[in-house]
Parts: sequence; C-alpha cells; structure tokens
Amino acid sequence: MDINGAFVSFFSSDVEELNGLGVSIFGNHASSGRGLFVGGYNSADDFKGMQIGVYNHMQTGFGIQIGMVNISKSTSALQLGFWNRNGERTMPFINF
Repeated sequence: MDINGAFVSFFSSDVEELNGLGVSIFGNHASSGRGLFVGGYNSADDFKGMQIGVYNHMQTGFGIQIGMVNISKSTSALQLGFWNRNGERTMPFINF
C-alpha cells in the first residue's frame, strides 16, 4: 500500500511507500519513505526525512533521527538520542 498524505494508526503500520506523515503508537515501517515518522518503533529501508520515536532505524537515506536508540546504515543522518549508530561510528547523545 502506498500513502501520499498522512495516516494515524493506534497499533502499527507497514506500507510500501509513504510520502507525508505517519503516526503510530507502536511502530511504523516503510520500504520507501519521505516525510515524518512518529511512533515507538520506526523502520525504513530507504528514508528521507525525520524519525521521532523510542527506536529509529533506516538502511539508506538521509535526515534526522530523534529517539532513545537511533541506527542508520548510511552516514547521512543527524542522530539525537542516548545511543546513536551510523555506518562509521557509534556515539551517545549526538552523531552525524
């Protein structure tokens, strides 16, 4: 399912492509995304935008991750949280 716009889910969401805003209490996952994810667990294969949650994960892309644990396989994400890991380094509090 592709979403262009916004969605709110009380549990979790799993979409192919998201362009816009995704809000969920438990978790969000998208194969490809552009925009803002807000939820407890946010995961994307290719993401461009901002992820705000307890645990944030992206394979490729760029943007900002704000949460307790932030993981990005690429090095093009600004990470703010207690534990931040990207393709080059692992650092507490801030990583870029």
